[in-house]
Amino acid sequence: MDTVIQKVSFPKNKRIFVLSDPHAHMEGLIRILEKARFQKEDILVIVGDILEKGTENLKMVRYIMSLSQTHTVYTLMGNVDYWRLLGILSDDSAVQKDLLSTSIAYGNWWKSSLLEEMLSEIGVPMTEETDTMTVFPLLRTHFKKELDFLSSLPAILETQNYIFVHGGIPHENLSELKHQQRHPFLKWDHFLTADVSFQKTVIVGHWPVTLYSKSYPNAAPVYDRNKNVLSIDGGCGVKKEGQINLLVFPTYASKKYDLFTWDGLPTVKALGSQTESSDFSYIRWGDDEVIIVKQDEETADVLHHGRKMTIPAKNLFKKGNAWHASEYTDYLLPVSPGDALSVILETPNGVYAKKNSVTGWYMGRYEKL
Repeated sequence: MDTVIQKVSFPKNKRIFVLSDPHAHMEGLIRILEKARFQKEDILVIVGDILEKGTENLKMVRYIMSLSQTHTVYTLMGNVDYWRLLGILSDDSAVQKDLLSTSIAYGNWWKSSLLEEMLSEIGVPMTEETDTMTVFPLLRTHFKKELDFLSSLPAILETQNYIFVHGGIPHENLSELKHQQRHPFLKWDHFLTADVSFQKTVIVGHWPVTLYSKSYPNAAPVYDRNKNVLSIDGGCGVKKEGQINLLVFPTYASKKYDLFTWDGLPTVKALGSQTESSDFSYIRWGDDEVIIVKQDEETADVLHHGRKMTIPAKNLFKKGNAWHASEYTDYLLPVSPGDALSVILETPNGVYAKKNSVTGWYMGRYEKL
């Protein structure tokens, strides 16, 4: 697919709502729009990856299709949306089988996938023996409206002051990108660290912003004003502490925004206070190799860059001959009585939680909300 670029002018008196990577969490999308009081007079931009890693793929597509009929909504294509679409539309048996195998493997991490939901709706079980050459043409007929909608999504949206793209772009001369394959612009890992800068603000999703943090996990958007790049993927559906970030700009020309978040986690109210850590460690994806010192069924003492940490034993996994751990920090959150915390893990000693998009520990008393 070539890079489809849509160019529009936003009216001066409209609020601009921007979110990315809702990943089939339709409840989260609805809740966060309600929380921010999204109205018909407003403009909504969804910066790609509406599919997978959640349980409401078809509902998500249909909801956005319906919302687009009654509101001003610009939805961009993400890399996950792109590959699912290519797989379903392909007549190549190998490509179809790859999508089938990928969707079955998704069951190890997520409860549902787009392909599984589509097959279920037409009464076909999803197994390794599924005859894709027979079934995929049926899917293309039954879900023509949904597939046409996904196929129509642009890769890049350009406005007076913003450029929206799921992954990233190498430069601002978009006419040069028009006839290139779109995939590199949908999947550009670590785009915020690339050697690029722009006149217009480039707003991207795709790469969870917690991966940019070298201190503690922080899922709030990251705005590099020198490069004029705003990265907004909160890691919804990808990380335990993941969230949908919704930015509300008061006008099309503003670089300031209000932030609304949704993570679907249970909430507690802190009853005590806690001082923030000054010395802590953060195991994050891409920097997660550890040495096991001691381990039991519940916890493990590990060394990460020479620092000893106690982590949940279930966080450990092996790659080759080395041990690794899924993302974790021993950072203590700054907490005051009455603070609301989103609970990721509840233990007898405290809660592993989020406060204002930052993940860490609270070891004091609390009550459930």
